[in-house]
Amino acid sequence: MTWCTRLEEYDSLKRIIAGVKYARRFTGERIELPELINIIELARWAPSIGHIQPWEVIIMNEPREIKRLARLHPAGYLFEQAGALIFIVLDPDQSPHYMIDGGSLTAYIALAASIKGYAIIIVNLEDSHVYKTE
Repeated sequence: MTWCTRLEEYDSLKRIIAGVKYARRFTGERIELPELINIIELARWAPSIGHIQPWEVIIMNEPREIKRLARLHPAGYLFEQAGALIFIVLDPDQSPHYMIDGGSLTAYIALAASIKGYAIIIVNLEDSHVYKTE
C-alpha cells in the first residue's frame, strides 16, 4: 500500500477524517445552540475506556462572554472571535484514563464540527500552556 499525498486520492471516509478544518482565526459569526447540540450529539459516540465517559460538556455561544473569557487567558486572542466555545471538563476521579477519554471526545467533536462545515481550534485552558501563532 502506498501513502497518498493528495486529498482527492482518498476514499470518501478518509476524506472526512483528513478534512477536519483547523482555524487560524474566526469571523465572529455566532453558532446557534441547536447546531452546537447537534455537534455534541454526533460526538457523544466517542469511545471511552470502560464506557465510563468521565466528562461534562459546556457550550458557550454568547459573543460577549467569549470575549470576556478571551481576556482572561494568555491564548485568548486565538478564540476571541469564535462563534462558540465547547469546553470538555474531565473528572479524574471517575477514571484513571480520563485524559485518553477526553482526547477521544475532543477528536469526535472536531470531526463532527468539521462534517457540519465548521473550523475548530483546540486550546488547553491551563495557564501553563501558552500558544503562539505565526
